[in-house]
Amino acid sequence: MTFLLVAIAALSAVNPARLAAAIPPSEARRTRVFTRSAALSGAVLLAVGGFSGPLLNAIGVTSSSAMIAAGVALVVIGARDTVVAPPRIAQASNWPMVVLVPVFFPTIFTPALALISIAAGAERGLATGWSALMVGVVVSLGIGALAIRSDRLSGGVALRAMGSMVGLLAVAAGVLVATRGVMSI
Repeated sequence: MTFLLVAIAALSAVNPARLAAAIPPSEARRTRVFTRSAALSGAVLLAVGGFSGPLLNAIGVTSSSAMIAAGVALVVIGARDTVVAPPRIAQASNWPMVVLVPVFFPTIFTPALALISIAAGAERGLATGWSALMVGVVVSLGIGALAIRSDRLSGGVALRAMGSMVGLLAVAAGVLVATRGVMSI
């Protein structure tokens, strides 16, 4: 997988529209949630990518098979995001939990992102795979912040449209990732 494909796959796996629906509405809390979520995502994706080679060897799976699995997961998540509106998630009153649930898990760290991290770490190496994943996650966080503002102006239509467009992008990226996995066998 190329750097750009990994970044696009990560962006579409996170889906900024779903992320915007999970973020607290106040500006001060939103900034703290974004920075803490990005740091937590970086640490978890670094760990997952770092152990991807030994993990795949332990379970007897090739990096090509991991790419196919990541592509299929992206297609499934993309199909869901295309037809299902991003849910409005009630915010937890407990401040530290807002970063973990619902922002980090399951909104940022989705099964598709975990599989992309494993496949990218095994095929591209830890540094390249992790940096591409973080580009996708950070861009998604930024787009999510902008989506919150546009959603207020459009009465909810903007998040629905963005969620569908990113869902279609996830389907396309999933097909490309799975195809790359098949071609590398």
